[in-house]
Amino acid sequence: MNYNLASIAGGIAAFLEIAFAIALLTNFKSELIAKCTGVLLLLFGLSMVIAVNCKAPLDYSVFKASAGAFIVDGEIQFHSG
Repeated sequence: MNYNLASIAGGIAAFLEIAFAIALLTNFKSELIAKCTGVLLLLFGLSMVIAVNCKAPLDYSVFKASAGAFIVDGEIQFHSG
């Protein structure tokens, strides 16, 4: 991946992380946003495995954060009905 494409993808990912965090804090479509956050973090962790090594996402707890987002989604589904 060339530098320009990587910087564009990184900017999009950073924007989505901020947008998802604000949406979760304001309770805007929480179930959908929690799923999207989990998928975004999972893709981020997998890209770290491919680009760097297997240890990097574990050092930064990316997979734990992704699992946490999916747990939030499960809690929202459980309490909504």
